[in-house]
Amino acid sequence: MDSVMRNPQLLEEIFDTGYDGEHVLAYALVCKAWSDPALNLLWKVVTPPKLLWLFGILSPLKRVKRNTEAGRRAEQVFTLERDPTLEDWQRFQYYSRRVKVLEYMESDTHSSMDQSAFDSLALIRSQGPIFPNLRIFFVDISLPNAVMFLHSGIRQLYIVILTDQDPENDRDFLDHVSLRVPDLTILWISMQHSSLVANVIQQLCPILPYEEEVVQILSQQTRLQQLNLPKFWATTKVVNAVSHLDSLQSILVMKPSYPGHPLESVNFSPFSSLNTRKLALPALQRLMLTVPYTAFHSFLQRWVTPHLQFFSALHELKLQSQLLESSETLKESQHIFL
Repeated sequence: MDSVMRNPQLLEEIFDTGYDGEHVLAYALVCKAWSDPALNLLWKVVTPPKLLWLFGILSPLKRVKRNTEAGRRAEQVFTLERDPTLEDWQRFQYYSRRVKVLEYMESDTHSSMDQSAFDSLALIRSQGPIFPNLRIFFVDISLPNAVMFLHSGIRQLYIVILTDQDPENDRDFLDHVSLRVPDLTILWISMQHSSLVANVIQQLCPILPYEEEVVQILSQQTRLQQLNLPKFWATTKVVNAVSHLDSLQSILVMKPSYPGHPLESVNFSPFSSLNTRKLALPALQRLMLTVPYTAFHSFLQRWVTPHLQFFSALHELKLQSQLLESSETLKESQHIFL
């Protein structure tokens, strides 16, 4: 075989062109040289159905009945037919180390793993992470066992918080993020309503029940480049928590997410206790806030005018006020930037 066709990186790129799971599986069976690149691609992104398949590597699965919690969509659950052995775990690791992206969300397949399967996995696995090369994690933090997949190698974390769930359980997950995931480059937090509830009128989702945990997560980060939050969640405490980040390039609010409470960002006055000799957010290029123009105007007068270096890299600013503002306020704010 030509040496070019033995290059793992090149093979993976070729296999990824017009990606089709069945074809990639066929490539994995051609020869040993093709097997690893094909399996890397096949298991690179794990969705809820694929997570079931991975559990099936530990042990054959069997379908069982259980009384699901109110509001849960799962109509059938799967568990392991037997307790996995060390040999099963080693076989599982052969595939799990290939996972780079995990979507641990409410499944549309109306099926899920029973808690006993996660308990078995926790008992058999070593001290290391389940997916050691996981880098991108999409997670509905209301789902049980989401904490199991957290580790320090994750770089992009996309969190969905359901508005109709108990905040206490969600705060526990956020606490684990601050302890286990210190090197994020992207953090998204989105408030959504359970897909089980139809025709839900959009509601307010205050940051207050989660603010302490979110601030703690941000305070622990060292490499964060992008922060996306629901509207009105960029409060004084949150912006203060990221003021130490030299690499942060954008703070954005997401329109698809349910918004926070408008009153939570009325008194916007970050950096009030910041050492003025230190640059704040020197790499920030995009800033999108939902705060009153009057509050932002006061912030500009206090910081941007005396300390122009604070927004030296900024090239995109979007403001949305929840209050009725006067034209004079807008003109004064515009004058400071000009």
